[in-house]
Amino acid sequence: TDKKMAILSADKDMGQVVGGNIMWFKPDSVAEGGVARMTTRAVIDKFGVHPKQLRDFLALQGDTSDNLPGVEKVGEKTAAKLLNAFGSIDKMYEALSDGQEGKQKLELAVGAATAKKIWVPLQEAKDWIHTMVSLVDLRVNTPVPRDLYANREPVNDQLMAEMRAEHGLPPW
Repeated sequence: TDKKMAILSADKDMGQVVGGNIMWFKPDSVAEGGVARMTTRAVIDKFGVHPKQLRDFLALQGDTSDNLPGVEKVGEKTAAKLLNAFGSIDKMYEALSDGQEGKQKLELAVGAATAKKIWVPLQEAKDWIHTMVSLVDLRVNTPVPRDLYANREPVNDQLMAEMRAEHGLPPW
């Protein structure tokens, strides 16, 4: 679709849908107007991964606001290094399944000391990590019956214009 969408939310899960016609505005007390414009570049700068990798990132490092434990000893920086090295959780586990060669690939990705600390927790997480990914994954293709939104209130264009002006948001 060529319609543009702006999402105003403090939930970091929204970062995974950023890009193309979708913009995420995040309340931020230090940003101009109190709202940060989260572009693809802003998501990468904030989390260290591309928006399409954010669900894997949150599954690896955990997310207390969603009650996700994450993988023991894997924090934000390590999760970003893993995903930047391997691309996804699936590709990471595929690479790590090579025994000693897998350990070497892990060392290259995160350094020897970190690899030694996280090797066992990563193996232990292998059976449940995809459940965490599915809990974080935003479903953007869920069909919504027209009758659920057919009688909704029309958008208040004046209110939207005032909000955009107040927060420096783009005209769409």
